[in-house]
Parts: sequence; C-alpha cells; structure tokens
Amino acid sequence: MVLPQASLASVLGAACLTIVVSATGHADSRPTRSECIVGFRLDWSQVKGDRHEIRNSLFLGSDGARTVQSPPAMAKNPDASRLYMQFRGECGKKDEFAAEVIAYWRSKGLELPRLERIAEPIVPSMDTIEVWGPFWRDQPEHAREAPK
Repeated sequence: MVLPQASLASVLGAACLTIVVSATGHADSRPTRSECIVGFRLDWSQVKGDRHEIRNSLFLGSDGARTVQSPPAMAKNPDASRLYMQFRGECGKKDEFAAEVIAYWRSKGLELPRLERIAEPIVPSMDTIEVWGPFWRDQPEHAREAPK
C-alpha cells in the first residue's frame, strides 16, 4: 500500500510526537522513602520486663516483619523512644502493615511499650531511618555521590 506524501508525513509526525510524549511524560511511579515510613513514639513507663531484651526482640529473631506482604526495614533511635518502619511496596497500606507487625509481636506475648503513631511525615535520615534502594525513587545525597 502506498500512502500519499501528506499522509505519510502525518503518520510519521504523529508517531514521533507519540514517542516524545511517552518518553518525557513517563514519571517515576515508585514512592519516596518518606511515603513508606511509619514512626511511633514509645512509652516504656508501664513496661515491667527487661527493656533491653524487649528492644532486641523487636529486631532480632522476630518473625513479625515477615507477616506482612511488604516486610519493613526497622530502626529505633538510640534511647529507644522512637521506632520506625519503612515499607518497600504498597506504601498506602503502611499503617495497616505496621499494625499487622505490632499485632504479631503482641500475639507472641512480647510486652510492648505504649506505641503512639507519629502523625507528621518522617524524613529519612540518620536520626530516623536511612534505608534506600530500588524500591524508592529518592536516595540520600551521599548515596548519589558514591562511586559505582
């Protein structure tokens, strides 16, 4: 089939426009790390058990993180007054996932401190949780400067 010159130019022009729009209009759909982080203030005042053992149980040998579809990375600040969970998928469900992890810990009889959800967004840092990788579209400045 032979197309007239004007039709061929129109088809080629439309194809080029489609390619340019597709290439420039493709936004990175991965979430930011902050969108995937849940933070909690921990109140240890009512805990009767060994706080160090409980803190360690949250991180070592606990299968709680594996009970959710998107297991989190977890961190606590030095005095264990805050706990952070960073999920790697379905970050819109991060509160639900965090609740599942906490429910699992409680089902295992772990004496938890009172957990109060931090409402404001958590900014990833060395003071909170500093995890990055292919699951999120952002990374810390020092990671971008690292040699490959």
